[in-house]
Amino acid sequence: MEVKETNHVYELAERLSSRFNSNIKETAIILAAGHGKRIKSQRSKMLHKIWEVPTVERVYNACKEAIKDLNIVIVVGIKAKDVIELIGKRDSTIFAYQEFQNGTGHAVQVALDKIENKMSDGIVYVLPGDMGLIDKQTMNLFREEFLKTDSDMMVLTGLFEGDSKNNSYGRIIRVKELDEKGKCIQGKYGEYLRHPFSGVSLAEQSGVPAEVCHIIAAHAGEGDLVKRSTEAYIVHHADFMTFLPFMNKK
Repeated sequence: MEVKETNHVYELAERLSSRFNSNIKETAIILAAGHGKRIKSQRSKMLHKIWEVPTVERVYNACKEAIKDLNIVIVVGIKAKDVIELIGKRDSTIFAYQEFQNGTGHAVQVALDKIENKMSDGIVYVLPGDMGLIDKQTMNLFREEFLKTDSDMMVLTGLFEGDSKNNSYGRIIRVKELDEKGKCIQGKYGEYLRHPFSGVSLAEQSGVPAEVCHIIAAHAGEGDLVKRSTEAYIVHHADFMTFLPFMNKK
């Protein structure tokens, strides 16, 4: 039964995929293979609605409305048939089936394998299909900012407001602003509290055990004033073994 089901998904994905336009230099990969166990629903999280529009369709619409000439690859997995049938056959849109759930990176690879030899140059946008609040304006801004840079890659992030314990998303550490010499500009917080203190603060907010917080607090020079645990001594010496050679480098 599972083999038949899998074959049916591949057939459906192929039948509802349209032609990939190799003349278009921009491609969006929408990751819609996850289930969303945290929301405790039998329905795919991609199909939950925001203002009566499924999240994956909102992401799809944002891409199409913001970028005139765009290929889209939608990676499906859990509840694949439901997602494929929702989107249906649309111009310059193809489906890639992630049969085995091996993570986000693997999902992107599945999409790239699907368009191998069809795109040799251009911009690839990788978007989570459950981020239904991404809209046309966000995509326009993201694209414009990327085109201004000489970077090979840019990451779109958001600022979480509220208790960090309620943030189930991944965390990205933002690079501080640089001065004219290319060095990070230290803020007022950094002037008064060094990284062992801010590190412990972040760790405690995330529910990190006290034993690990102790290691964070004692790994630098501040730890010389307290009795370190064995683990803290190991991290302390490992830290200075990698730090001092750079400080003494001429």
